Amino acid sequence: MILEAGALLREQFSKYRALENSRDYAYITSQAGYIASFVLPQESTATTAYQMSGSEFSAQVLEKARAETDHSLATVLEMLAQKIAGRQDMVFAIQEIWNAAEALKRFRQQADQESLSADAVIAAMKPFSKDFLRFVSVLRFEMGTPEATRQINLFLDTLDANDASLQALFYSDKYLRGEPLSRAETQALAGFSAILTENIEKLRSYPESRTIGATLAFNDTSQGKWLADLTGRIEANAVVPSDRLYERWQNVKAQQMQALRKDLDESSAEIRSIGDAMAAEARFQFTAFLLAGVTLFGAVLAALFLAAKSVRFIEQLMRDREQLIGELQKAAHTDLLTGLLNRRGFDVALTLRPNTRLVSGSSSVMIFDLDKFKHINDSHGHDVGDLVLQKTAEIARKLFRFDDLLARHGGEEFVGFVSNVSLAEAADLANRIREALERSEVQLENGESLRVTASFGCARIDGSVNRASVHDALKRADQALYAAKSAGRNRVICDIDIEPIEMLAKPAA
Repeated sequence: MILEAGALLREQFSKYRALENSRDYAYITSQAGYIASFVLPQESTATTAYQMSGSEFSAQVLEKARAETDHSLATVLEMLAQKIAGRQDMVFAIQEIWNAAEALKRFRQQADQESLSADAVIAAMKPFSKDFLRFVSVLRFEMGTPEATRQINLFLDTLDANDASLQALFYSDKYLRGEPLSRAETQALAGFSAILTENIEKLRSYPESRTIGATLAFNDTSQGKWLADLTGRIEANAVVPSDRLYERWQNVKAQQMQALRKDLDESSAEIRSIGDAMAAEARFQFTAFLLAGVTLFGAVLAALFLAAKSVRFIEQLMRDREQLIGELQKAAHTDLLTGLLNRRGFDVALTLRPNTRLVSGSSSVMIFDLDKFKHINDSHGHDVGDLVLQKTAEIARKLFRFDDLLARHGGEEFVGFVSNVSLAEAADLANRIREALERSEVQLENGESLRVTASFGCARIDGSVNRASVHDALKRADQALYAAKSAGRNRVICDIDIEPIEMLAKPAA
């Protein structure tokens, strides 16, 4: 009986140790999120200011920002080395963080030696923040309780909202200072505004949480609504910049960022608090069980009884955790309307593909969206628009191969990655999807039927398939999509068949 008690003791120690490790994951997660949402954007802003003025004051601000970044990076890298560096399933995620730190050092050298535009600084710094956001996404599934996993899921949605707000801020600031936005910049502003709106709506699905109150409260104020309306009018080039308008925009934008910052700080503190509570509970329970195990023989029976109850508790906890992890993984990477991957799911699936970083050869991407979809929503309502999107996803999914990637990128836009095919074969697949859509009908409740068409842009991936080459191909495919729209819609155009993008007039949706 005593031997059995010892075996149970060792088993309980292992399980309680796993709960205590959750505290370490909580601290690493909050630190990585802090770097992505505040530290790196702060250094990016300081770098831009220094590049523009070169003053002694801006140099001091940049030096201070870099020092904070270095301290924060050193903290999280030390945590990784101590806590999870030996885990084989974490090697890839940890390596990305190390690579981001090294790439940041190289960029600093470039920024010190060259004159860089604000666009170039943001383009160089943004991937670093994305690396840390992805790391947070990975670690949230390592927590020991459903409560902790939900809190980190909320934290990540708030981080996404903060990131989109920072990106939209850059383009709006440029426009309101009197600098016209290019078509690509206007498109980027619209995209980040849509992502911000989407993530604010996600935050509303956490009514029980107290860590997102400031952000939601701001968005419901007259100032928040004014800011959203102004951003929409900037996207439509319907705002005349002025010093007075710019000053008001700066004040209101600062309020929005302050609200997001407050919620991020509270959410990070909540994650750490949950981790501390789990570790404390684990130590308390194990200590109590150990004391019971070394008492007189008569106490052994009581210890075994406690052990049995603890085993059942831990096993139920682990089952709940595994079930929740599965649900959260699917929800985080899946578009709920169509069942396809969403924007984040597409990026993660591409990154985790076994051959993504090594295989060279013929692979292609495509971007397509529905023609005049806004008219469908305006004429028939958003419920009909949702049916059209679901029908489009169903048709495209049937024609894609099992190992290809298909995602709803946002709104009525879809993207696909097709491995080991030539550009001509990718264009043929796009045409088959286009023709199937054109032949299909969406049945409405009033007995009418609705036909839709779509425009496609395709591009081949140059060289090895990796994140940079796929991103470059998607940009060229997007230009081809605009060419298809300009040429009359309901067609497929490849990037090699179009004029330079500056020559194309931006078509209506």
